[in-house]
Amino acid sequence: MRMRVAVTWRGRWERVVASATANPVGFFLPFRGLTWAMALLVVLTRSAPEVNLRYEPGLLMYTALQLALGTLYVLLLHPRLARYAGGPTLLRTPSDLVAVGLADILGSLTVVFFSGGWGSPFWHYAVTSLLVPCFLLRPVWGMATAAGLAAWRLQDRWPCRQRS
Repeated sequence: MRMRVAVTWRGRWERVVASATANPVGFFLPFRGLTWAMALLVVLTRSAPEVNLRYEPGLLMYTALQLALGTLYVLLLHPRLARYAGGPTLLRTPSDLVAVGLADILGSLTVVFFSGGWGSPFWHYAVTSLLVPCFLLRPVWGMATAAGLAAWRLQDRWPCRQRS
């Protein structure tokens, strides 16, 4: 007969920490949070040109929501879904995490676009969006994803960007 352990906040926290350390994607999320904090600092101190701060604080709120939802999904919802799907295997790429990562890249590039291009406070945030898909995908697809972001970065067609 199995005894049921009472659910406490400490027990929940221990499960979250265990899933974060077992899932390397959860390890990258605090780093992503630091890049968001760096963007927050740049916006609050008005250290960027005015063209890059035109849509603030809306972009900060959007990226905070994007980061919070991604973190909650990776650390809380994904482990439960994997358990119901038969558990994760080393040979199978978790397609839901790849989809979340690719949607995150798209959302991050949209933020860079609306914040005035790659000179914006959010470019670090956008680059860190590559971590999840590049870590989960096979090396060829990870390199293709990184090359796609680099090609996007190198284009000089941002309509909001100041030209000198």
